[in-house]
Amino acid sequence: MVNDLAFSNRNRQLSIISCGEDRTIKVWDAVTGNKLYTLEGHEAPVYSVCPHPKFIISVDIFTITAVQELTMSLGANLAREWPTALTGHAIYMWD
Repeated sequence: MVNDLAFSNRNRQLSIISCGEDRTIKVWDAVTGNKLYTLEGHEAPVYSVCPHPKFIISVDIFTITAVQELTMSLGANLAREWPTALTGHAIYMWD
């Protein structure tokens, strides 16, 4: 199940970024519909993604993770996860 999606136009390549219950983030070519990348590493379902000009930020129930933006360089696809996740936020729910 897809929980969130966002559009990115980095380097004038229109992409769709999705996340879901399978704990992955997927990047799709918005013109052809082809899947470009699958990013793994979350330990829980991913509920939200937000592209930034330099990053893809994703959120599960435990962490906020920043992944370096995917780039195309001489035909090589590069994706590197930052060494640390952003932690320390708490969400409180009352009846």
